[in-house]
Amino acid sequence: MKKILLLLIGLTIISCGNTTDPIIGTWIGADSSLVFNSNGSFEGISDDDINTGTWENNDNNFDLLNQSYTIVYDGETINELFLFSGDFSSFTFSDVEGAITFRKQ
Repeated sequence: MKKILLLLIGLTIISCGNTTDPIIGTWIGADSSLVFNSNGSFEGISDDDINTGTWENNDNNFDLLNQSYTIVYDGETINELFLFSGDFSSFTFSDVEGAITFRKQ
C-alpha cells in the first residue's frame, strides 16, 4: 500500500508542469513591446512601427527555460531561441543588434 501511495504522489508531482506556453502575454523591452496571443498571433510595437504576424512554439515542454519559436511576419520566417528566466518573468533573445531582454507585464 505504501508503494502505491508513493507512486501516486510521484505521478502527481510529475504532472504539475506548465500547460500554457510561457510566451503568451505582454512583454516590455527597452524601447519596444511584444504581445503574444494564445491564438498564435503577435504584435510588435516600437516607436511608430507596428509589426504583426504569427508565432509557434517548436517545443512540447513548456517547463524548459530555452524555448524554440518560429516567428512569421512580413513574409519572413525566423526560427528564434528564447531564453526565459527561472520564474518565466523575462526572456532574452539575440538579433543583429545583440541580446534583447523583455519583461512580462
